[in-house]
Amino acid sequence: MKIPIFILIIYLVLTTLVTAQEINSISLNGDWQFKTDIYNQGVDDHWYKQLHDSSSWENIKVPGNWDLKNEHADYAGKAWYKKRFNIPANVNGKVLRLQFESVYNDAIVWINGKLVGENHLGFLSFEFDVSQHVRYGEENEITVLVDNTFKRGAIWNWGGIRRPVSIKVSNKIYIDYQHVTALPDLERGVAEIKIKVAVVNKDVKKRVAVLNSSIYFNDKIIAKSAVNQHKLIIEAGKTVYKTISYKIPKKLVKLWHFNQPNLYTHKSIITDIETPSNLDQRIDQFGIRDITVEGLQFKLNGEAIRPVGFNLVAEDRTTGNTLPLWRIKEDIDLMKSLGANMARLSHAPLPKQLLDYLDEKGIMTFEEVSLWGKDPMVDPDHSVPKEWLSKMIQEKFNHPSIIGWSVGNEIGGGRNPKIRDYVKTAILQAKKADPNRLALYVSDSAPDDENDAVEFSDMIMLNSYSNWGNRVDKTNKLHPNKPIFMSELGKELTSEDLNEGVIDITTILDELRNKPHTIGVSLWTFNDYRSFWQASPTWSTPPSQNRSWGIVDVFRQKKKAFGLFQKEYAPFTIAPLQHSKSTLTPGEDIVTTFKLRPRGINDFPSYQMQGYKLVWYVIDNKGKIVSGNFLTLPKMNPGDTEFIKDLKWKIPKNDGQYLKIKVIDPQNYTLFSSTVFTAKPPIPNIKEIHTGDGKTRIIFEKSPFITSVKANYGTKTLTKETIPTINDYIDIPRVGWGVSYKVQLTAINNFGESSTDIITLQPDKDELPPIIRNTAPSNNSFFVGYSVDKSDYLFDVKYGTKPNQYDKMITFKNVGVSQIPHLENGKIYYYRMRRRVQWGFTSEWSHEIKVIPDGGLLPKPPIVKGILREGDKALITIEPVYKAIGYHLSVREVNSNINRDIYFSSAQTETLLVENLNRKKKYHYSITSINSNGNSQAVQINE
Repeated sequence: MKIPIFILIIYLVLTTLVTAQEINSISLNGDWQFKTDIYNQGVDDHWYKQLHDSSSWENIKVPGNWDLKNEHADYAGKAWYKKRFNIPANVNGKVLRLQFESVYNDAIVWINGKLVGENHLGFLSFEFDVSQHVRYGEENEITVLVDNTFKRGAIWNWGGIRRPVSIKVSNKIYIDYQHVTALPDLERGVAEIKIKVAVVNKDVKKRVAVLNSSIYFNDKIIAKSAVNQHKLIIEAGKTVYKTISYKIPKKLVKLWHFNQPNLYTHKSIITDIETPSNLDQRIDQFGIRDITVEGLQFKLNGEAIRPVGFNLVAEDRTTGNTLPLWRIKEDIDLMKSLGANMARLSHAPLPKQLLDYLDEKGIMTFEEVSLWGKDPMVDPDHSVPKEWLSKMIQEKFNHPSIIGWSVGNEIGGGRNPKIRDYVKTAILQAKKADPNRLALYVSDSAPDDENDAVEFSDMIMLNSYSNWGNRVDKTNKLHPNKPIFMSELGKELTSEDLNEGVIDITTILDELRNKPHTIGVSLWTFNDYRSFWQASPTWSTPPSQNRSWGIVDVFRQKKKAFGLFQKEYAPFTIAPLQHSKSTLTPGEDIVTTFKLRPRGINDFPSYQMQGYKLVWYVIDNKGKIVSGNFLTLPKMNPGDTEFIKDLKWKIPKNDGQYLKIKVIDPQNYTLFSSTVFTAKPPIPNIKEIHTGDGKTRIIFEKSPFITSVKANYGTKTLTKETIPTINDYIDIPRVGWGVSYKVQLTAINNFGESSTDIITLQPDKDELPPIIRNTAPSNNSFFVGYSVDKSDYLFDVKYGTKPNQYDKMITFKNVGVSQIPHLENGKIYYYRMRRRVQWGFTSEWSHEIKVIPDGGLLPKPPIVKGILREGDKALITIEPVYKAIGYHLSVREVNSNINRDIYFSSAQTETLLVENLNRKKKYHYSITSINSNGNSQAVQINE
């Protein structure tokens, strides 16, 4: 059984003889005091002093962004944070390092009124030795001045202490970092691993210590140093560097690949040679993989691949860019279900927790120094990008998902006079610090400039938003013999509306297919994101501040484009399904022919398929599996012949609803899904109707048995028809001033249609309420996402704890998303919303929505659709749980008391695969979902 890497790390920590008194971490997360400083008074008025009265300051959560609070939603400038904390007396004599994982962007830190230091690289971690600044056995006070005015491109400059804060307590001798270089010999199948360990001595005297090293794969040690092999003599106040090498035999080498992201763990322990007691330890994960560029080919572990991916703006409108683990996992899981395996993922460096999950799930990425456009830092003599690049490589060296370093984005094309010198020296700096990764800059000017700085890049990363095929051809002509990866491609903004969110990716890819010099593509972007960027009409952010480039919206709701990208990003094509009978009749046996063909060698994407599975099952009208099976597909290479399988199934007589056919990858992400309905959809259930003088809006309930809904309407007969929608509402245009008209809603799936009775509507002069796009529960609050019109002036939300009884109302000017605060977690609330337009009128109230604030709550149990058993494997299908970070499965043979526990780290997965079962036995399963607060109630199921 493969042990999840974070569980293994916990195990290694617990099994190392380091007591809590010897090494510890004091968390500073939680409630802080907070005050904005609009007029820059804080420094002059000594707000950092302990005697300063901060009793009137408000409270704010750390980690967090102040922009999530309604009253600070658009604030850019300086703000102050303050917190009191205790330091135990028994850590006196230790080294205390104050560690910030990220503060955006500029930070100045005081402890007990004394300046500690400052940082101006807002996307990277930083630390200060505060051993001499704190009072032991007493209360201390930390003050942080944060400034978020530094901005990059169209991305929102979320302000605040955005990632965790802690004080690490260590001995005078501690491990600063360890860098693991793991290189395979692909011909012989072996690997060489070198670990460079930096050990610091903060003592006032010379110390002698021993460095012990061990490498783990799953739960087993595969290599370790001999006892007392590596002796270190460390002068007072100095750092020594020790490199340890291992030769890993072929049988123990498991390469890291985006479909099989095998991870190893290295543990270093420093031992005092005199006592001998353990002084410190460091645990890091790594992967063994080979990235090479050969001519026009990009190779992973010797295989020429043509990858695909997405740019990610790592934020949302309810957590900002704090990136809780559930947000990280949902984003990466959704991208993996779209076939993503490589991207220049983000303009800004990403936090360790996100990179850890990329390591675990297998998406290759480039970390980037965030220089963009015309920028005075594009200068080989400027100190900031040098420091940025150096710290970025130092901090993120061990992540196998990082395959290269980018030194800037779209900084050529005449924007910066020193571009060539900057890129050349920055790439040399990167290659010196890390010679085993690629180094480059991202260009949008290479097709038009024969002197573009891509000359210095290991491969060409190109951004283009039109004439894609022509621009890669021009780039290849001016800069031959280097593969081109389309690091950003797109055309224009799509729509926040899920039904109108369509991107013609097929046309774009058709221009790029079968060009050997263009080896991969990445869409800008996976998700919509917050912005106020204005440009041409098709590039300007709408009034909601939701910049709609994505195939999911800011709440990660899937747009129509999602399904098309899943089809185009799959490493195979699927022929239309063919059924043995023209009509699907309950009780009959059916044969459905499934045909899968690997994409061609020069198509997108293109790589070997191994370990993929074909799954099919029948669902009843209660959403449960009544029959089905699965099989492992044969290994297939690009250009191989078609795989054909006849799927035999039976339509249940009474309760059959649909046949589901899926292809899942080796990590059980669904890359293809097709639904064959065997019954008409239910009639749409109308919840509310809003009439106005411009249009009418009908709100209805969504159903898994309904693909889309349309409306037919007219004054006397139903002569007009709306476009079918995937939303939970339909807007019907005005048919005439003050004229009544008839409307009928029709639910659609691929079996047939079901319609409501015809209703007659009378338009009025009311303004329609905002469209409620999403309701997101949060800690002691909830967020409302809503549409915004240019004429909107204010918004009202009324709410209470009983249906249609509202005892509170708040009014705000925030656009797109607002928070309803000061609520009780676990309690049911009901709300409605309206808008006030600029000429003073108020709209109708929206339909009522129920929500439960979820701070501190356990997750909901997973909904289990059923189990398919084939030989020694069982495949369990579930509905993913909102904000889950994984699932726990306990398996035991029927009539046995021995349990096998399995952890599934994927948060947004539909499939839990259990292997190594006894073919002759039946099993009982117990499943829980996991969030940051613990496990849900268990769901019990039997085969």
